[in-house]
Amino acid sequence: MRPNGASVAERAEEAALRGRCLLVADSLAGGLGAAVRAQAAWMSEAGWRVLVAAPDARACSDPKGSESAPVAVPGTARNLRGMSAATVTLHRIARRFQPDVVHCHGLRSFAAARLAGIRAFLTVHGYGSMADDPPGYRVARAVGADLAARSALGAFSATPELGGYWTFLPHASPRLSGLTAMPFPREDIPTFLWLGRLDVPKRPDLFIRAVASVARRRPSRGVIAGSGPLEPGLHDLAELLSAPVTFVGGDGDVARLIGESWAVVLFSRHEALSFAVQEAMWAGRTVVASRLPGLEWLVGGSGSLVSTEEQAARALEALTNAATAREMGRSAAARVRRLLEPGEPWRTIEEVYRSRCAR
Repeated sequence: MRPNGASVAERAEEAALRGRCLLVADSLAGGLGAAVRAQAAWMSEAGWRVLVAAPDARACSDPKGSESAPVAVPGTARNLRGMSAATVTLHRIARRFQPDVVHCHGLRSFAAARLAGIRAFLTVHGYGSMADDPPGYRVARAVGADLAARSALGAFSATPELGGYWTFLPHASPRLSGLTAMPFPREDIPTFLWLGRLDVPKRPDLFIRAVASVARRRPSRGVIAGSGPLEPGLHDLAELLSAPVTFVGGDGDVARLIGESWAVVLFSRHEALSFAVQEAMWAGRTVVASRLPGLEWLVGGSGSLVSTEEQAARALEALTNAATAREMGRSAAARVRRLLEPGEPWRTIEEVYRSRCAR
């Protein structure tokens, strides 16, 4: 329902729009934030009026596209006071914006929306336990995820590990359309690139240990492209292990860094279809990654999936052979092009909106 006081010009502008879409996110950091920004941009261009509500919403504000509104979604649902405050804020935002569609990215933002009486679509971009979870919380999270999927207008998962009421919907990195397969680098020293935040639940420490282990036997080096709260301790670890690792921060030229690497590495405790891994494969680089359902689906046999430091070191050492790294990179490029289409899944999601909301 629209405000009765809208002017003729405002009503005409509203009629030209497809509708109003409220996107709510647990955070706009990392791959989750990239996905939300990509959806906001796509839907704005398609003719929707879009409002993004998230803790760091200014990162998604665009005067020519989406609008933004801050909402302090807490880092854990166990923060009951924070969840209550987020619920009140979302209720106010929805009452003011009057959305035709609400789509929550993350279980915490969805819980806050439901507590505010808002019916919404839901996407989860990664699923797993955290190191500080209390005993039994993993079961509680699984029960909560099942209940969320049942109560959502539509429940999408960017990782294939969730079944039941969840629909697996692969999300392509927004950068894929601007990437091409790159020639293998001429650099003689094997270079392994870490792409990812230096934060929990990532495992950059495992990367440093593996690089240090390989470098003791074969000439090689690591490059860490990312930033986060773990960075000071990682510098100390690299120095302690005499690991030949260079830290370049999180604002570097990703395409150039991938082009200079022999392989790209990402270790994590839980991960969906990592955008960094997609981009590496698209550019023709093989990947060494944690053995997780989303990464298994994406990487398959075109890379190496590992669970331990020893396995990680063996995988990197094998890739110090240029012919092996080059051939696996070609395989990775072919595989990701079979699995993903740049720009997806926003058109598919819009079609779901229209189908469900027309009922």
